[in-house]
Amino acid sequence: MCIRDRSEPRDRENVLEWARASEHVQECHAIAGPYDYLVKLRCQNTEEYEAILREQIRAIPGVARTDTTIVLVTRKETMRVPLEG
Repeated sequence: MCIRDRSEPRDRENVLEWARASEHVQECHAIAGPYDYLVKLRCQNTEEYEAILREQIRAIPGVARTDTTIVLVTRKETMRVPLEG
């Protein structure tokens, strides 16, 4: 999901406070472009996601817009980072 806030410092902090506290948030990245954050959530189903979006994310002061992409199939997922020196 991408979240766009109103770009006021307090608005950004509101999003970060929510992301830090949410058990569903796995990653939260500040990004360049039309949105401010890229947030990776894990939910059991689309109904749970919709409830989080409606009851939590859209309730965050300063959130102006969200955009959602739902993963259909994961082809590869790893935490391994090749660090060779």
